[in-house]
Amino acid sequence: MEIRTVPGGQGWRMTVEREIDFRATRWTPRVDIDIRIRNLFHSEGGMNFWGYNSPEVDRLFEEGASIYDTAKAKVIYDQLQTTLAEDAPFIYLWWGAEYTGVSSRLRNFTQVPDLQLRVRDIWLDK
Repeated sequence: MEIRTVPGGQGWRMTVEREIDFRATRWTPRVDIDIRIRNLFHSEGGMNFWGYNSPEVDRLFEEGASIYDTAKAKVIYDQLQTTLAEDAPFIYLWWGAEYTGVSSRLRNFTQVPDLQLRVRDIWLDK
């Protein structure tokens, strides 16, 4: 293994162009499973830089996205996640804890699981 330090933009370019096989990165979860993991694991996903290709995974994505009933869709997405875990197209080496420090004057702030800041309903008390 060769470890190199490169500027962030260069590292991203090297990842996209498949010049490197490993890159430290950070992902935030999303409520809709299809939004994040389709992008990463569908054979035509926009961030599938490792070239993972599984007709079964692609089929499950299409089937899950076509089901309106969330309980029925969950069964499909559970199968999808099991298949991805078994195939292990990549592995997470580390998942850090998230901490948020806020002023005691901040009102109506909620830390949501997808780690995206929601500012519409927050304000500072005087």
